[in-house]
Amino acid sequence: VYFWAMTAQMKAYLDRWCALFDAEWRWQKAYYPKMKGKRIGLITVCGDPNPHTADPIVHSFKSTADMTKLNWIGVVMASASDKGDIVKDENARKQAFELGKKAAS
Repeated sequence: VYFWAMTAQMKAYLDRWCALFDAEWRWQKAYYPKMKGKRIGLITVCGDPNPHTADPIVHSFKSTADMTKLNWIGVVMASASDKGDIVKDENARKQAFELGKKAAS
């Protein structure tokens, strides 16, 4: 999380998806078979003690999933400021593990 938004690198990546859509914002025929049934989830980490600082990013990714008909599998939101902080957050680690299982299934 960078100033309540996704990083410039992540935004640039998503912006490049525009080339994959037709004029009605559907996957181009060449890409639809490759994207059909794909899963998308999100893990956010921010320095703010309130992990919901990342809510705008979650909204962006959830909206992307809805528009593209990708299967939204969930989100893990955590707070960490210093190296090793996230290792101490057992709940976030468990949630991330479960999200990983959903992504792999």
